[in-house]
Amino acid sequence: MERYHQERGRRFPFFMKMQDKQFTPLTGDDLTLRAEQLDTFGTTCNVTVYAHQNALYQANEERNVENLNASVDMVNGIRPETPLEGMLAVQMAVCHRMAMAFAGRAFNSDSNRDQVDAQVNRTVKLMKVFNQQLEALNRLRNGGKQSILVQHQSVNVNQGQQQIVHQSSSQG
Repeated sequence: MERYHQERGRRFPFFMKMQDKQFTPLTGDDLTLRAEQLDTFGTTCNVTVYAHQNALYQANEERNVENLNASVDMVNGIRPETPLEGMLAVQMAVCHRMAMAFAGRAFNSDSNRDQVDAQVNRTVKLMKVFNQQLEALNRLRNGGKQSILVQHQSVNVNQGQQQIVHQSSSQG
């Protein structure tokens, strides 16, 4: 699996297990694990890594290490490069997991219509927040610059002739 990630230029996420109510590495030595953790959260601070791990752990209803690892993988997929991007990536992972939890509750067959509506509303609000976070991440990475691609296409067809298509594009 690690080779798969290396060949595609992706970071290999670290995975944890719980042992005596402590996060411990699933595999690897401590130095490699620490480097992977720092890289995953886009930080150089061990305290920040612990705070992010704890936030991801506490944000999962079941509070199990499998959900922690899934959340860490979400953060790793965002590939934060700075501590600020790391904080935003953690927020995005938590927001996504919460939205999916509320969506799951909406499908609960024991729920009445009002409960389903409430769960759907919560899900929609969290999905909107996630999209806002994604936009914030893009602004952060692009320095607030927007890039708009405008394409013009004109078609000229004269009587008895074939159509001629002219394309031009500009980016600004």
